Amino acid sequence: MKNKILRSMCALLLVLVAAIYAIFCVVMYRQNVSTAREQLEGEAAYLKEVLDEVGGSYTELLNRLAEAGTRVTLVDADGAVVFDSDGIAAQMENHAERPEIEEARENGWGEAQRYSDTFQETNFYYAVALDNGQILRLAVSTESVYGTLSGQLLLAAVLVCVVFLICIPAADHLARRIVEPINQLDLRNPLQNVAYDELSPLLLRLEKQNRQIDEQIECLKARHAEFTAITENMQEGLVILNGHLQVLSINESARKILGVDRHGYVGGTEGKMGEKDRPLEKEGVPLHILNLNRSQELLQAVREAQSGRSGRCQIEEGGRKYSLLASPVAGDEGKGGVVIFLLDVTDQMEAEQMRREFSANVSHELKTPLTSISGYAEIMENGLVKAEDISRFAGRIHKEALRLIQLVEDIIQLSRLDENSTADWQQEPVELLGLCNEVAGRLASQAGRRGINIEVSGQKETVTGVRRLLDEMVTNLCDNAVKYNKDGGSVKINVGETQGEIWVSVADTGIGIAPEHHGRIFERFYRVDKSHSRETGGTGLGLSIVKHAAVIHKARIDLQSEENKGTKITVYFPAKVK
Repeated sequence: MKNKILRSMCALLLVLVAAIYAIFCVVMYRQNVSTAREQLEGEAAYLKEVLDEVGGSYTELLNRLAEAGTRVTLVDADGAVVFDSDGIAAQMENHAERPEIEEARENGWGEAQRYSDTFQETNFYYAVALDNGQILRLAVSTESVYGTLSGQLLLAAVLVCVVFLICIPAADHLARRIVEPINQLDLRNPLQNVAYDELSPLLLRLEKQNRQIDEQIECLKARHAEFTAITENMQEGLVILNGHLQVLSINESARKILGVDRHGYVGGTEGKMGEKDRPLEKEGVPLHILNLNRSQELLQAVREAQSGRSGRCQIEEGGRKYSLLASPVAGDEGKGGVVIFLLDVTDQMEAEQMRREFSANVSHELKTPLTSISGYAEIMENGLVKAEDISRFAGRIHKEALRLIQLVEDIIQLSRLDENSTADWQQEPVELLGLCNEVAGRLASQAGRRGINIEVSGQKETVTGVRRLLDEMVTNLCDNAVKYNKDGGSVKINVGETQGEIWVSVADTGIGIAPEHHGRIFERFYRVDKSHSRETGGTGLGLSIVKHAAVIHKARIDLQSEENKGTKITVYFPAKVK
């Protein structure tokens, strides 16, 4: 802007100098014309008086006057040239029709001026009538306007140089002073500027636009914060790709799934960068999705999304299984982006697998006692049983029926625990030592038949929970301790408190559990010794019920067992179970 102002001011100066120069030349020209006219008029009046007195002897006088720079012409009454100081009179044409001659003949004096293109001069003529009838004409030449202009070019050039040498620094300084307040405008607070009144409309518009921009930025920030809050707190992974399958956005869950740390590096551990670590962006260019995961299933799903269809697949990362959904995002130019949704389905698949196994196990476990009952009943129906054996066969049927009933009850109980349907169960303070004494009393007869001693010790501790579940938990632990104990063995039930945790332990002197089975004994229908379990009437669901009840009461289970050396299971409750 400063240069534009400077150029404009220089152009204005040039125009002003040219105009002043032209006016000066015109004034000079007019001054010259006026001076020449007055000179000719005075000389003509003087010569007229002289010639009228001297009469015919005028040649010498006219020649002297011509030497002073004035052209003198004497014309006879008929227009013939009698004398001319610049030429031979006899060879000159008749001047009777010259305007100044005709006017002098009629009025006593006359004047005229003629321009010469050849010499770029203006000739001024002044004629007076003599007493003898002759016409005396004086002429003088002056430069024309164009001649005056061209003759003063050097002066004009000098004038222009002087003006520019003086005015350009002044114009530059003035331009700086004009531009400086504009350069110092505070565009964030336009109305606080003290600049030019002419800028007020612009500053008002800037203020209005600033408000609009601020509102839009705040809106965008709010939307971004909302989007970030939603995506970063999602348990599911979310990855947004552009049309070139480059990563535009990735949330925290997807970072963990794909091995991207919080600093945006791929392949390293959290907070540490190794030689194989790759940043999500390299020189401002986002990485391709294949830099995060090279699974062919993932690429195929993304390609399907690019073609406009939703792509689905399953991938495995870090020992977990994820269901991947790739959805297309339409773009303005036809090649849109892709949104990848990662859902951890490990627990779901494991639960599904567990349900399938549970269904198979239930079918098998129910079929076994039903087959026995059906077989015994069929034998009795066909009269193949002696009278003295009917009681024994009926006892077997009764035993299998009791086992079937117990199995159904355990399955129903597990189903209720799976659904976490304890809302209708009353939470209440439960004193564990008294509860253990009740359980021991119920199992005393069963234990006594095998000579097993049940001992309850410890201190009174109270937890808040569902009494029925706590009773079933202790009952199952004690029942297993009796069933899988040795004849003449012992079962010790103890209640205590350690470091803010209330615990119940059940220890036996039975057959024990080998270390390879420790991780699975709480699974449904899992038996270490299936033949012995069936002999004792076990369903394989007791410890599963214990595990579920512990989860509901936010308790943890500790198992200590060695083969042929007995088993000790301790359940640790928080001080207050909620």
